[in-house]
Amino acid sequence: SPTTSRPTSTFSAVPGSSRVYRGGVGAYENSVKLQFLGVSAETLSVHGAVSEAVAREMADGASRILEADAAVAVTGIAGPGGGTAGKPVGTVWIAVSWRGRVRAFTHVLPGGRDAVRRRAAQWALDHLRRTVGANLGLRSGASSLPVISTFSDHNLGRFHARGRRARAKRRRDVD
Repeated sequence: SPTTSRPTSTFSAVPGSSRVYRGGVGAYENSVKLQFLGVSAETLSVHGAVSEAVAREMADGASRILEADAAVAVTGIAGPGGGTAGKPVGTVWIAVSWRGRVRAFTHVLPGGRDAVRRRAAQWALDHLRRTVGANLGLRSGASSLPVISTFSDHNLGRFHARGRRARAKRRRDVD
């Protein structure tokens, strides 16, 4: 939620992403998390919106409602206000769902609001890239796969390879 749709716009800017990208939900308000993604009211009440449990339920919900093999969710505090001693500004939880299995990661990111939002989106896309790549048997770091973004595995392998070739071409063009 602190990134709203930044990962979506970053990913969809990549040529060919329409072959694997299914859609996204900008779940900024808790009511959207509850109504669209199926995050339980109890989870929100007990853990708060910025928590591992909520991030996991968001990723699972996005994967379920969009019938996608992979989904990434971000919830956090971008600032400038809203932080506490236990959850300072810059705290983000990122969850990646892959075919029903969900992993969660936390980061405390430095900088102002825009920097936190940008870094959270980058981390979310990186965690998604690594998860998808590992589950498709691709080398770590071999992908250019760029909240909430969801993907179907149909053609992901070819998309993955296309990004690797594009990066290699950019490196050749620079040299």
